[in-house]
Amino acid sequence: PHRGLIFSTMIALIIGITLPYLPMGTNFGFVQMPLSFFMVLFPIVFLYLLTVELGKKSFYRAFQKSF
Repeated sequence: PHRGLIFSTMIALIIGITLPYLPMGTNFGFVQMPLSFFMVLFPIVFLYLLTVELGKKSFYRAFQKSF
């Protein structure tokens, strides 16, 4: 995937993970997630990035002559 997509996804992930541990997060009523949540979250993010990359390759392969 493009570095911009990886960067923006990781920034959103970091913000989402750290927000409940900050005083501002508790003001909004966020709670800390259990470790099992993160054990599911990271593979989902990885599969998302993989799916985007495969979709992009498939798209450009199918429409290569159009560009």
